Amino acid sequence: MKERVIYLKDLFATLLKKWPVALCFVIAGALALNFYGVYKAGKASGASASSAETLNSLKSVLTAAEAEHAESSASNYKWLNEQYIAVSRELADPKWEGQEYSDAHQEVIDRMVKINSAIEKCTTNMSTAEKAYYTALISTEKEETPEAKSVRWIQPKWALIGAALGLVGFLAIFGFAYVLSDKIKTEEEIREYFDLPLFATVGEKALSETDGIAKVRDRLSAAEDGRPYQSVCLSYEGADGEAKAFAEKLGNELTKNGTNVVAEEDLSNDLELNRKIAGVDGVVLIRHLKVSKCEALQKDLNGIRTSGKKVLGTVLLKS
Repeated sequence: MKERVIYLKDLFATLLKKWPVALCFVIAGALALNFYGVYKAGKASGASASSAETLNSLKSVLTAAEAEHAESSASNYKWLNEQYIAVSRELADPKWEGQEYSDAHQEVIDRMVKINSAIEKCTTNMSTAEKAYYTALISTEKEETPEAKSVRWIQPKWALIGAALGLVGFLAIFGFAYVLSDKIKTEEEIREYFDLPLFATVGEKALSETDGIAKVRDRLSAAEDGRPYQSVCLSYEGADGEAKAFAEKLGNELTKNGTNVVAEEDLSNDLELNRKIAGVDGVVLIRHLKVSKCEALQKDLNGIRTSGKKVLGTVLLKS
């Protein structure tokens, strides 16, 4: 349980360090969905404009009296249709169960018949052009004219959805990348997974280089039987990097204490392994936290243990 908590804390800290990338994902998502919202709003505005153009086209072939008659009939139809819907709902009320043939029920039915008859009379004495204009009017909801209706370039709802999706995308991509990464992520992996003593963690928010060297020196000052180690191999990773510089400084300090030091960059070559670590009491591994790969470390461990030598401990460097 403790290891899982440490793992999750390290994952959170790693993601937190990438906040500029997360911000880019959020902004990109918000912009993308905002533009989509603008596109949808523009499309709806275009449809409204198209409806208005159709009505104007149909109206242009009518006289003023015909247009006024069609508009008055359409307005009357909309009002009658609302009444028809209200009466239909009244008839569907469960209160009429068992009263289908009552006077009150028949009165409601008669009212519906009258409304329906009035709706049919709306198109009486209309020409074909009038009916076309009338039909277009009753099938189109009242909208703002295109001139009055403008498209906003900021769509808050879509922008918020895009920002949330961008954040989720960032967490998914970098979260999976962290989980699937083969790199050494925490100090606990060295202790629990590889079953190795951890001498020191040197670097950012950890021990200074001087304190780290002193701690390793003290740990190597006496073997398990109480005698000091006579010869130690320092295995580092990276020919020109921080690990090599640390190995050289640690080697100089151990040499002052009378310990014979062999520094080797690569212990993965099986043919050279026995020659490189022949005559040493054990090996100290110097690796980079969140840089060195677990697979490479395991390969080195297998070679060292196969040769009969002991891994004395590990030093992790934090850049």
